[in-house]
Amino acid sequence: MWGQDFTIVAGADLSARQYKPVNLSGVLATSADNFNGILQNKPQSGEHATVRRLGLSFCYMAISAGQGAELMQSNAASGSVALATSGYCSFGYVEVAANSGGIGQVWLYGGAVKRLIA
Repeated sequence: MWGQDFTIVAGADLSARQYKPVNLSGVLATSADNFNGILQNKPQSGEHATVRRLGLSFCYMAISAGQGAELMQSNAASGSVALATSGYCSFGYVEVAANSGGIGQVWLYGGAVKRLIA
Protein backbone atom coordinates (compact mmCIF):
# COMPACT_ATOMS: atom_id res chain seq x y z
CA MET A 1 0.00 0.00 0.00
CA TRP A 2 1.12 3.53 -0.70
CA GLY A 3 1.55 5.97 2.16
CA GLN A 4 3.73 8.33 4.12
CA ASP A 5 5.14 6.77 7.28
CA PHE A 6 7.19 8.01 10.20
CA THR A 7 8.95 6.17 13.00
CA ILE A 8 8.55 6.58 16.77
CA VAL A 9 9.64 4.49 19.73
CA ALA A 10 6.87 2.28 21.09
CA GLY A 11 5.96 3.44 24.59
CA ALA A 12 4.21 0.14 25.34
CA ASP A 13 3.98 -3.38 23.96
CA LEU A 14 2.12 -2.86 20.68
CA SER A 15 2.78 -6.33 19.28
CA ALA A 16 -0.96 -7.11 19.29
CA ARG A 17 -2.05 -3.61 18.16
CA GLN A 18 -1.13 -3.54 14.45
CA TYR A 19 -3.47 -1.34 12.38
CA LYS A 20 -4.77 0.57 15.40
CA PRO A 21 -4.46 4.34 15.97
CA VAL A 22 -1.47 5.55 17.99
CA ASN A 23 -0.20 8.87 19.31
CA LEU A 24 3.28 10.41 19.38
CA SER A 25 4.00 8.84 22.79
CA GLY A 26 4.00 5.46 21.06
CA VAL A 27 0.87 4.15 22.76
CA LEU A 28 -2.70 3.55 21.61
CA ALA A 29 -4.59 6.74 20.88
CA THR A 30 -7.55 6.74 23.26
CA SER A 31 -9.22 10.08 22.64
CA ALA A 32 -10.36 12.11 19.68
CA ASP A 33 -7.66 14.67 20.48
CA ASN A 34 -4.50 12.57 20.26
CA PHE A 35 -4.59 10.64 16.97
CA ASN A 36 -1.33 10.76 14.99
CA GLY A 37 -1.56 7.79 12.66
CA ILE A 38 -2.17 4.06 12.18
CA LEU A 39 0.41 1.56 13.47
CA GLN A 40 1.84 -0.51 10.58
CA ASN A 41 4.02 -3.02 12.41
CA LYS A 42 4.04 -5.00 15.69
CA PRO A 43 6.70 -3.45 17.96
CA GLN A 44 7.29 -4.30 21.58
CA SER A 45 8.01 -1.56 24.12
CA GLY A 46 11.18 0.35 23.19
CA GLU A 47 11.25 -0.89 19.58
CA HIS A 48 10.66 1.26 16.51
CA ALA A 49 7.02 1.69 15.55
CA THR A 50 6.10 2.53 11.96
CA VAL A 51 3.11 4.88 11.83
CA ARG A 52 1.21 5.86 8.68
CA ARG A 53 -0.38 9.28 8.60
CA LEU A 54 -1.05 9.81 4.90
CA GLY A 55 -2.28 7.47 2.19
CA LEU A 56 -3.82 4.01 2.21
CA SER A 57 -3.70 1.85 5.31
CA PHE A 58 -5.41 -1.09 6.86
CA CYS A 59 -7.24 -0.21 10.07
CA TYR A 60 -8.86 -2.26 12.83
CA MET A 61 -12.59 -1.51 12.65
CA ALA A 62 -14.54 -1.37 15.90
CA ILE A 63 -17.57 -0.27 13.87
CA SER A 64 -19.12 -1.40 10.61
CA ALA A 65 -18.66 1.27 7.97
CA GLY A 66 -19.49 1.61 4.32
CA GLN A 67 -17.30 3.03 1.58
CA GLY A 68 -16.80 6.76 2.01
CA ALA A 69 -17.69 6.88 5.72
CA GLU A 70 -15.69 9.58 7.52
CA LEU A 71 -13.65 8.37 10.51
CA MET A 72 -12.44 9.92 13.75
CA GLN A 73 -10.53 8.59 16.73
CA SER A 74 -12.83 7.07 19.33
CA ASN A 75 -12.73 8.09 22.98
CA ALA A 76 -12.61 4.39 23.89
CA ALA A 77 -9.60 2.93 25.69
CA SER A 78 -9.43 0.15 23.08
CA GLY A 79 -7.65 2.28 20.50
CA SER A 80 -10.46 2.13 17.99
CA VAL A 81 -12.03 4.35 15.37
CA ALA A 82 -15.54 5.75 15.22
CA LEU A 83 -17.72 7.35 12.59
CA ALA A 84 -17.05 11.07 12.53
CA THR A 85 -19.85 13.10 14.05
CA SER A 86 -20.84 16.75 13.86
CA GLY A 87 -18.34 19.03 15.58
CA TYR A 88 -15.44 16.59 15.30
CA CYS A 89 -12.71 16.37 12.69
CA SER A 90 -12.15 13.39 10.44
CA PHE A 91 -8.69 11.86 9.95
CA GLY A 92 -9.73 9.79 6.93
CA TYR A 93 -12.44 7.78 5.26
CA VAL A 94 -13.24 4.16 4.52
CA GLU A 95 -11.92 3.10 1.12
CA VAL A 96 -13.48 -0.39 1.15
CA ALA A 97 -16.52 -1.26 3.31
CA ALA A 98 -15.64 -3.24 6.42
CA ASN A 99 -17.38 -4.98 9.32
CA SER A 100 -16.89 -4.39 13.01
CA GLY A 101 -14.05 -6.53 14.38
CA GLY A 102 -12.39 -6.79 10.98
CA ILE A 103 -9.62 -5.01 9.13
CA GLY A 104 -10.75 -2.26 6.78
CA GLN A 105 -8.89 -0.26 4.16
CA VAL A 106 -8.87 3.47 4.85
CA TRP A 107 -7.51 6.60 3.22
CA LEU A 108 -5.72 8.89 5.70
CA TYR A 109 -5.61 12.65 5.14
CA GLY A 110 -2.18 13.23 6.64
CA GLY A 111 -1.41 13.46 10.34
CA ALA A 112 -3.06 16.44 11.96
CA VAL A 113 -6.71 16.74 11.08
CA LYS A 114 -7.22 18.31 7.66
CA ARG A 115 -10.93 19.00 7.45
CA LEU A 116 -13.89 19.63 9.68
CA ILE A 117 -17.09 17.60 9.52
CA ALA A 118 -20.00 20.02 9.44
